[in-house]
Amino acid sequence: MSSPLTLLDEESPTPDPLAGTTIGSCGIVGALVPGKPSALLAFKLDLGGASEVVLLHKLDDAGPGPASILADAEAAAGLRESHLERVFGVETSEQGNYWVTEYVPGATLDEIRAACKQSGTSLPMGFGLAAVADAALGLHELHSRQNPRDALTPRAHGLIRPQHIVVTFGGSAKLLNPRYLKIPSKVSADDEWFTGNAGYLAPEVINGSPVDARADVFSLAVLVYELMTNKVLFAGRTPRERAEATLRGAQVPPSKLNLSLSPHVDDAVMRALSLDPGQRYANAGDFHRALKQPVGQYMWKEAQRAELMTRLFSTRARQTQALAGRMKEHEAAAITRAADEKRAAENARIAAAEAQATAEAAARLAQQQAQQAAQLAAQQAATAAKARAEASAAAAKAAARKPLLRIAIGAVPAVLLLGVIGWFALKSPPPQPPVVAPPPVPVVVAPPLATDSGSPEADAGSSEDAGVAEASDGGADASLDGGAAKKKKKKPSGPPLPPWLRR
Repeated sequence: MSSPLTLLDEESPTPDPLAGTTIGSCGIVGALVPGKPSALLAFKLDLGGASEVVLLHKLDDAGPGPASILADAEAAAGLRESHLERVFGVETSEQGNYWVTEYVPGATLDEIRAACKQSGTSLPMGFGLAAVADAALGLHELHSRQNPRDALTPRAHGLIRPQHIVVTFGGSAKLLNPRYLKIPSKVSADDEWFTGNAGYLAPEVINGSPVDARADVFSLAVLVYELMTNKVLFAGRTPRERAEATLRGAQVPPSKLNLSLSPHVDDAVMRALSLDPGQRYANAGDFHRALKQPVGQYMWKEAQRAELMTRLFSTRARQTQALAGRMKEHEAAAITRAADEKRAAENARIAAAEAQATAEAAARLAQQQAQQAAQLAAQQAATAAKARAEASAAAAKAAARKPLLRIAIGAVPAVLLLGVIGWFALKSPPPQPPVVAPPPVPVVVAPPLATDSGSPEADAGSSEDAGVAEASDGGADASLDGGAAKKKKKKPSGPPLPPWLRR
């Protein structure tokens, strides 16, 4: 049965309705297999503007979650020179989630076998063994990674088939990453999935037992056996018959069917095909080392494999080269666009910086103007306050002078009255000083004579004489004082008169 044509097998591919659309950072070229959008060929741009051809695999809702896929993507991101298909992560769109892997330019072993059959030949054993040996190295890379769910259990692929090994146009081979493959957790012979995979499943997978790296060693050994003998190992008309044949195990060693093989090949292959997982190799690396020694001489060189690939898939090889050219153009356009965006971003940054500087300068100027206005307002307020204070002080002084003025005005009539009184006082004669009686002169009374002078009459006469004498003395004093008053004016007493009242 021939494998279906891919987008790169047509000289003039039919335009795909998805071509030109984008899913995340991927520009879609078209479906890898026309009419089946489960695998899309696309260009992926990284942040640096570099472009790479990738495949977008539609994720099943029942498949692994994005977190598990991203863990695998991080583990495989740096594997450039690897025999295991690299993973870039998950892209989301309205159509669903897609797992992004690298596109390996070439063909699967199943496609190579079909192409050889169409050309009238069979798949060369040396070609197939070399491809399986490379795939074993990729499988060992997968087994060597730590399982995030169980650190003691190595990762397992779950199923190795000819469809899972891709030989490039350069002659090397890669194992497709199993994360996007729809491998159910429980296998039943009645399932549709079981139909094409029954002959390559390990016995523990068929029985529903736990699967580890040794199950992958069994699947790889089945493929090696078929490449060496060009026969199906576990044959049957139905998937159930093939499963039953698998549970019975391999009966005939490969060297019995291909006489060119040495018995050492039988030792390595039959151990890997043991029904008991404990009897097999622990991982694909151990199986690769055990197999390379006896069959190394049969393996084709990369140049031989590249020549056969170019001859069998000439159209696909040319289309792959054309795709690489388109990718370079896409990358150049992306780099130019990234440079333009970077330049525009830089110009925007400069403009924003200039706008910010202008805004800051305007803010500083506005602040200075506001400060000056505030200072001017403060000065004006201080001047107004000072003027109000001076006006208040003047009003207070005026208010304080009003009572004094009233007192002064009220005192004018009194002053005038005093002036008039003083004027009349100056015109009238000065008052005479009071007459002061001289002190009485003691009278020496002579002792009475022996005469009758001691009679009352005599005493009376004497008293009268004395009175007369005193009166005469008083009159003399009065006359003397009167003369002195005429000669000297007495100075008036009281406050001095104002000038306008003086004469």
